[in-house]
Amino acid sequence: LKLSQALRRQRLEVGSLDFDLPEPQILLDDEGKVIDIFIQARMPSHQVVEEFMLLANKHAATYLGGQGAPILYRVHALPDKEKIENFGALLREMGYNFSFRGEITPKKLQRVLEAVKDKPEEAFVEEILLRSLAKAVYQPENIGHFGLAFPMYTHFTSPIRRFPDLLIHRTLKLLLNKKLNSEVVKELAPSLKAIGLHCTSTEITADEAER
Repeated sequence: LKLSQALRRQRLEVGSLDFDLPEPQILLDDEGKVIDIFIQARMPSHQVVEEFMLLANKHAATYLGGQGAPILYRVHALPDKEKIENFGALLREMGYNFSFRGEITPKKLQRVLEAVKDKPEEAFVEEILLRSLAKAVYQPENIGHFGLAFPMYTHFTSPIRRFPDLLIHRTLKLLLNKKLNSEVVKELAPSLKAIGLHCTSTEITADEAER
């Protein structure tokens, strides 16, 4: 727990955005009918797992990228300036005075999250900010992850439910077994862009179905 807290402080110091949106849980009866909907509490144990997952993902990307392995990165582009300016205008209507002039950095947006922490409007502001940011996507070209303030990031920790993670595991296994030769790279690399587009598209479809 102490180590995960230290990792979280370190992550926040560089500007990583830490959203605390309420996560609804749906309780079904034996026939599949909804009998209750409640908010899932965010326990310290959840935060421990989260921090080490983030760390594992970051280091998998750093190691594989450093070795020149062809992989799918999980990237998050800079937000659209107009969307952030509109977000700032909304904040001013709510009585907050934030300026987003110049370069938009995670640190500037982090100050907003700190200002609304534990206030009635916290969830609303976080939701609007989240919608003002770019969509994180999968692609073979690394541009970093804006929201996490990580220079390199990938999805590595959920191979049983996400194909991009399985792809990372396969590539890492090839590398560790010294089988990631030029012929394998030549075969794998050209397909990554299409795979990334497909995985991003199906993720969006799943999110829409969930909502």
